[in-house]
Amino acid sequence: EGPKSTLVWTLTDGVAYFRGGAAPALARLNGLKVIGTDDALFALCQDKFRSGAVLGALGLPVPQSGLARDGHWLVEPP
Repeated sequence: EGPKSTLVWTLTDGVAYFRGGAAPALARLNGLKVIGTDDALFALCQDKFRSGAVLGALGLPVPQSGLARDGHWLVEPP
């Protein structure tokens, strides 16, 4: 184990829209050791709606929100 086999990845936003967040998972699949949180948490941090839902379910205050795609509500705001 050493620098050539380890990836230190502290970003959750990645380097381009939703691409960089997959870097830790891809590194692990290719046998690299990754320093940082697990892949599921990186993915959750990329999704503001789901991360807000998780935090709200844990009792933390989060702003009310809705989710829309292509001009249609998938989840209407309260």
